[in-house]
Amino acid sequence: MRITDSLTFGEWLKSRMEAQGLTVPAMASAVSRGLVAVFNWRNGTHLPPSTVQAELAGVLGVGVDEVRLRAARDRRALHAQKSTTSVVA
Repeated sequence: MRITDSLTFGEWLKSRMEAQGLTVPAMASAVSRGLVAVFNWRNGTHLPPSTVQAELAGVLGVGVDEVRLRAARDRRALHAQKSTTSVVA
């Protein structure tokens, strides 16, 4: 499976939640996480831990591979961004 769009994980999650009619509180309840965690996933501050990704896939009606690949892509991008912005004094 390849991800061909340019959506970040948060953008994709927000889109999928809207398509399913899920609110942040409903998603938080469905995956047994707090509201802040789901807000952070949606706004790109954090990515969901691997222990939650299968639950997210089930709630969103997508394969777990899609969730994992999207999270991994963003994790790599965040790591690369941190590497290029680190300045050695």
